[in-house]
Amino acid sequence: MQSEVPQEVFSYIDKQRLDGKDQSATEWLTRLGVAEPRSVNTEYAWSRNRDPAVVCTIWAEFVQIDRHGRWYVRERLEADTKLGGGERSTNQKRRAQNRINLLRPTEGSSKTVVALLQINKTSIEELKQNENAETIVRVKDEEHWQVVGWDESKKEAWLVRGAAPWLPSLDEPTAEPPPVDESRASPGENESNFGFPDYETRKRIEDAAVAHVRQHYQGLGYRVDSKETQNVGYDLEVTDSSTGEIVGRVEVKGTSQQVPAFYITRNERATAKALDVWKLAIVTNAIDEPTLQILSADEMEADFEFTEIAWRCLPR
Repeated sequence: MQSEVPQEVFSYIDKQRLDGKDQSATEWLTRLGVAEPRSVNTEYAWSRNRDPAVVCTIWAEFVQIDRHGRWYVRERLEADTKLGGGERSTNQKRRAQNRINLLRPTEGSSKTVVALLQINKTSIEELKQNENAETIVRVKDEEHWQVVGWDESKKEAWLVRGAAPWLPSLDEPTAEPPPVDESRASPGENESNFGFPDYETRKRIEDAAVAHVRQHYQGLGYRVDSKETQNVGYDLEVTDSSTGEIVGRVEVKGTSQQVPAFYITRNERATAKALDVWKLAIVTNAIDEPTLQILSADEMEADFEFTEIAWRCLPR
């Protein structure tokens, strides 16, 4: 989903989308000269009778960026199992193997491939269970990609973006995220690094917090619509059922702790300053004994200290 896509990648895809270049798989395959596009639009890679000869999908959520700002992907060479473990379906196995078979001959030959960058509607964790997830945006990358490494023993290949081949250094991040300290569910008073809990715990806390806030507003007679997957700077839109007036655009922050500490993104904070009806709903003890506090943007700025704990650094 878009919140898991690196900002540089998301910005590129979003610009292509705003330029009208978001198309369905069938439309792209037709334009790219793939034979019988409608019958093969669910594949993961395709061949065509022109150079570059291979077209493949790339999930934007799995794109990583090296210290020089270059994009790359670590490709799994495992056709039989899902990302999160467990056996793929027969069709998924065939599609995955077809992708491997098409990409393998391009490795080390300086042959480029055409990439269709796509963002999925669901999170990576959900994709691990269901690899037929719905795509919410799909654009053609104007840059070609190359397969620059292929390791059968590790069941892994390297795909890099750009016409000139390059190899990410061996100390680049691995395909799986590093382990985190699950005992630290929220930032502490003297926080100096990131301490996020595991995905399952975060999801339980977030879902419990959103459900509690939704119940609060519905109990007051309001209609509540989710905006959680739209990256608009808030999670819930609250509407007066009788007048249709939007009375709250609510960003929900949940924690399992008693202290109402939270992380907020630059987009969320900017949205808070731009929208008069933006609200911050903080749910402490979200899972066991939820307690709700609702603040305006001004109250949030007055009541909390905003501490920069990390910067994203790119070459000048």
